[in-house]
Amino acid sequence: METENLLKAEKNALAWLRYATNKVNFEGFAHSRRNWLPERFAWRASYPETSGYIIENLLNHNSLLASDHEIAIKTGDWLLKIQDPAGFFYGGINQKKASSFNTAQILFGLHALYQHTKASKYNDAIQLSKKWLFSQIQGDGKWTKGLYVIDYFPTYFSRAIWPLMLVSHKEEESAILLKSFDLLWKQRDLASIFKNAGFFPNKPVLSHTMVYSLEGFYEIALLINNENIVSEIIEILETEAKDINQKKSLWAQIDPTGKKNYNFRCITGEAQMASLFFKIFRQHKNPTLWDAGNILLQGLVEIQIRSENKYNNGAFPASIPLYSTYFPFQYVNWTNKFFLDACYFKKQTEVG
Repeated sequence: METENLLKAEKNALAWLRYATNKVNFEGFAHSRRNWLPERFAWRASYPETSGYIIENLLNHNSLLASDHEIAIKTGDWLLKIQDPAGFFYGGINQKKASSFNTAQILFGLHALYQHTKASKYNDAIQLSKKWLFSQIQGDGKWTKGLYVIDYFPTYFSRAIWPLMLVSHKEEESAILLKSFDLLWKQRDLASIFKNAGFFPNKPVLSHTMVYSLEGFYEIALLINNENIVSEIIEILETEAKDINQKKSLWAQIDPTGKKNYNFRCITGEAQMASLFFKIFRQHKNPTLWDAGNILLQGLVEIQIRSENKYNNGAFPASIPLYSTYFPFQYVNWTNKFFLDACYFKKQTEVG
C-alpha cells in the first residue's frame, strides 16, 4: 500500500469525525449518519461511549490540527456535564439506561485528558466512575449492573476491565478485576474462539465484539505480566491472520460451533483487527500479522467513501453490502476511530 494513499485516507477519516462533532455542536460525536435520509435529518445524536474513546485519537494518536486537541477537550468537558452524579454514563443516545461497558470505555478518554492536562476535574470524573463500576461487581468478579442484556456478562467485557485496570492501583481493586478477568477467560473455546463474545448469549458473534474480547485480554495480560495468555492470544491471531492472508478477507460473524460467515463484511471489525495486528507486531515482529493487517487496511482504504460532500467524504459503511446486519445503510463514528487506530499503529511499526 502506498504511504501517500494511506495518509490521505487517514486525513479524510479525521475530517469526517470533525464534521460529525460539528453536527452536534462539539458536544461529543454524532453516533452515525443514516444514508437514506436527507442531510438535515440524517445525523443521530451524540454517542457518549465512542465519543469517549475517540478522544485518544484526536489528543494523541492522529492529531493533525491544533483544533483536534480543542475538540478532544470539548468532548471531555461534555462528558463531565452528562455524567450521572452516581458516576455512570448512560448507554446509547437516549440517555435512559446506565451502562457499565460504556462507562468503562469513556475512561480511556478521561484518562488521556488527565494525563495530558493534569486537570483535576478529569481525575474526579474517573474516580466517580470507578466507585460506581466497582460497586456493581460481585465477589466472584461478575459485573451485575448496566448490562446490555440482564444477567449476561459477555466476554467482550474484557475491553471494559482493561481501562478500569489502567486507572486502578490499589491491591484490593486489582484482586477484584483479576476475578472478573478469570471469569471471562474461562469462556475460551477452541471452536468459536470465545463463547458468549457477542451482544446476546449463545448467538453468532460479530468480528467487532470478538476483537473487543481479544484486545481486552491481550492488554490485561500485558498489565498483569501473564506471558502465557499473551502467547495464547498471539496464537489465536496468527491463525486468523493465516486465514486472512489466504482468503484476503475476515469473517463477519462466527457462530457457537465455530462456523464463520463471509457473506457480508463487518467493516468495523476489520478495522479493529487490522489495528490489533499492527499493535502486536510492534512488539513481536510476526510477519504473518503484518501481512494480514496490510490486507485488511488496504481493503478499508478501497471502500472508504470519497465524495465532494463533507458529510460523506472519509466515512466508512458499517457493513458491506450496505443492507447487511451491522448498522445497515449507516456510517458509525467508531469505524473511523478504529481505522485511525490501525493507521497509528502501522505508522508506529517498522518492519524487520
